[in-house]
Amino acid sequence: MRCCAEVSEANLESPVAQGYAKDMSTAANIREKLARELFQSFCVRLSSGDKYVISSPDLVVVMKSEMFIAKPNSDDHVFVPLLHVAAVESQNGGNGNGSAGTRRRKRK
Repeated sequence: MRCCAEVSEANLESPVAQGYAKDMSTAANIREKLARELFQSFCVRLSSGDKYVISSPDLVVVMKSEMFIAKPNSDDHVFVPLLHVAAVESQNGGNGNGSAGTRRRKRK
C-alpha cells in the first residue's frame, strides 16, 4: 500500500495540475497589478459571470488558493476561489478622474 501518489509527467499534465498552474499564474497576474507604482483599477471576472472591480490595492488580499475582496466604504466582502477567476481585465480610462492611476503609498 502506498501512502503518497507518485509524481510523474503524466500527473503534472492532469487537469488538477493544470488548474493549480492556472491558479498560480492568475495569482501572480493579480499581485503584479496590485503592486504597480501607479495603480490602475482592474476587473476580476469569474466563471459564474460575476465581476468585481478592484479600485484600490488596499481592498484585496491574494492568498494561496483564494482571494479576499472588500467592497469600499462598507463591511461587505467576498472570498473568491482563484480557480473560478476566468479573466483579469484592465479598466480603460484609469480611475475616472482623468489621471492614469493613483500612486501607491510607501509602506514603513
